[in-house]
Amino acid sequence: MKEGNNENIETENLTIIPPNTPEIYATIGASFSTPFNIRLLLFNDEIVKSEEYLVERHIPTVRNAKCELVLHPQVAESIANLLLKEVEKYKKDFCEPVENSSN
Repeated sequence: MKEGNNENIETENLTIIPPNTPEIYATIGASFSTPFNIRLLLFNDEIVKSEEYLVERHIPTVRNAKCELVLHPQVAESIANLLLKEVEKYKKDFCEPVENSSN
């Protein structure tokens, strides 16, 4: 094989997801960037258990940061594209308009 010839090089990627990987239900996110990376914060809103909300008709919640992802800009772009594709697939599969049955 000639030096610099990458035609015969094969790589194998193995993805392992351990069964105890935490699942985070995010209700909102925030992002910001530095000259070196892009950061994504994921939050979860939790209801504060209180009897006051029954009287005031206001449900008090607390927003907790659950996760911060620190990403190289190229990785952030790749994940953004992946999420956009998944959202489009979700809309196509689960959000089809319901036909009007009165016609």
